[in-house]
Amino acid sequence: IPCEQSIVTIPANAMHGSLELFLDICKLMRSLFFRRDMDKCVSVLDRIMAACQLRPLTIIGVFFEGLISFEMARKASDSMKWISNGEIALTFMKKWESSKWNFENKIKLLEAERMRSLGFFDLATKLYQEAILSSEKHKFVHEHAISLEMQGLFFVSRKFNDDAKISLEKSVKFHKTWGANAVAKRIETYVTKHLTNGNSTES
Repeated sequence: IPCEQSIVTIPANAMHGSLELFLDICKLMRSLFFRRDMDKCVSVLDRIMAACQLRPLTIIGVFFEGLISFEMARKASDSMKWISNGEIALTFMKKWESSKWNFENKIKLLEAERMRSLGFFDLATKLYQEAILSSEKHKFVHEHAISLEMQGLFFVSRKFNDDAKISLEKSVKFHKTWGANAVAKRIETYVTKHLTNGNSTES
């Protein structure tokens, strides 16, 4: 199986569609984990929707695109476009909501991000907690870490700094358990910079 560095050397007109999709999904995941260039990487949803064969990787791609879309809705001027994109991803994920073990926590987190983007903060608070509990129950360590970080950033935006610090520090713990030490370090740096001495600037 070729690595990403090998794939990117393939000319675009010679690249198999599944390899191009793989690259896009890697970019989505890296963008969310390191919280950068989000507006440049949301491009996989149309191709996934048009694909004739559903694969686990494409489901993960939809999940990450939904998360990034709702975050962009809070940052970009064309927020409704991004909310619509996130809602399409959420609807796609809900096709498998009967499989609670695999999809409940993902759907809850997407719903929390949607409610936050629409301004329903009390409901968002409830859904973040449900996403965290579900990911813990179903043993998705990395998604447990992601949910805790997103809950923490939500608390930052609401200026609940003490709660934010607790959530983000827990996220660091689970990222380290998963082996994502660079992501854990990024969050630790954020906590030191923004949640020390009364700071409350959202990343």
